[in-house]
Amino acid sequence: MIRRHKSGIISDEDIHILKIPMPTIMESTEGKVIQWLKKEGESLLPGTGICRVQILNGIEIEIESPFQGVLADILVNTYVDVPTDETLCVLCDSQHAYMSYFERRREKAIESEKAEQALMDQAAQDADVDDIKATP
Repeated sequence: MIRRHKSGIISDEDIHILKIPMPTIMESTEGKVIQWLKKEGESLLPGTGICRVQILNGIEIEIESPFQGVLADILVNTYVDVPTDETLCVLCDSQHAYMSYFERRREKAIESEKAEQALMDQAAQDADVDDIKATP
């Protein structure tokens, strides 16, 4: 069962993650990551800089880790406009949670790839049937 805590941490059995959003400052509606200070899989301590973002008239701020953990997933590229409150990255609270998150992400990618392949196979079969019907 997935539960969302007041802290923003999402827990699903053994996985505890925190989604870091693009911050809203004053009337900003978007911003951009100008530099990732950490890479996926790197350990974080509380207060460790994760990335630098630019918001509203060139204001730059550094997003810091709120707890000890691992940078599990970077979801946006640098210098791409990102709406405020959209998730920039995902943090896990432990190496174990990171490994579980990574495995689930891999499983979802495999499922997605299989579904895409099934659609392509079905489209190819439909095209073959259309060719057979069109042949006199």
